[in-house]
Amino acid sequence: MELGLALGVEMSLAELFAAAGSGLIEASGVGVLGEAFASSWVLAAMLIVVQFLLAVIAADFVSGFMHWIEDSYFSEKTPLIGKWIIAPNMLHHRDPRAFVKNSWLRSADVPLIIAGLVLLGAWGLGLFHWTLVVFVLFAVNAAEFHKWAHRSRTENGRLIVFLQQAGLVQTPAHHAGHHRGGRDRRYCTITNYVNPVVDAIQLWRGLEWVILKLTGVAKRPEEEAEPTQTVIVSERELTSPVHAEAVNHTNANGGEVRTAQATQAASSCEPTLTQRLTRSAAEALASPIRTTADALTKAGTRVPTG
Repeated sequence: MELGLALGVEMSLAELFAAAGSGLIEASGVGVLGEAFASSWVLAAMLIVVQFLLAVIAADFVSGFMHWIEDSYFSEKTPLIGKWIIAPNMLHHRDPRAFVKNSWLRSADVPLIIAGLVLLGAWGLGLFHWTLVVFVLFAVNAAEFHKWAHRSRTENGRLIVFLQQAGLVQTPAHHAGHHRGGRDRRYCTITNYVNPVVDAIQLWRGLEWVILKLTGVAKRPEEEAEPTQTVIVSERELTSPVHAEAVNHTNANGGEVRTAQATQAASSCEPTLTQRLTRSAAEALASPIRTTADALTKAGTRVPTG
């Protein structure tokens, strides 16, 4: 494998480690900077980390690009992709948690086919590289990261929650921004770091303008995506920040629906939310009992106190 150094020198990964380990490097064009770092493993490690991160960023961008296409063009009646790609996407907007129950294979079936073709093509053209494998692994699992953003903490488990809280994968709170309003931003589903950039430069709006000018095809009207139904809010759902921050859903008539539980959830996404809701419910149930007890006491009826 070849590593393209920013300094203009190419060497294999093995050669780079060997040079770093021995403290010797003999390659024209490296210059003073290259010689200063060649005696350690730091440069080699940094190059690997940078390439890994670039592969992940590329996969995140591709996930956003595909998501944008699904949300913006074609319909459920489009041949081939309508049934297998567009229809599931529109269902997701009607019921954001419907796909959470899908198996990994069902979510990754189409990406797996595309990934296989990409890897075979790269191998045949002599372009196969370990960073391509990293890119494919993350891209194929984009739907899985997407699921995590819609699942409750209990459903995700401690490891996934830790990855989200550490900022290593996309957080539910970040993804919630996509489900607000016209669902026209935060298309990328793997990390929190690509969306702010592409949204800030209005990349998707720019692409939509170019497509409109070149082909005359406008972005699919939002109403064609069919308004979302009221989400079923449960205690378990309220522990998922994506429902705590994106609980404004549109009913079949286009009106805003916001449940009392959802309103309370939207005000806070802290881990103690469930406990506070439970306490509030207990107080609400206890209030009429206390009122009845007081009334009976005043009427001269003896009421057991414990």
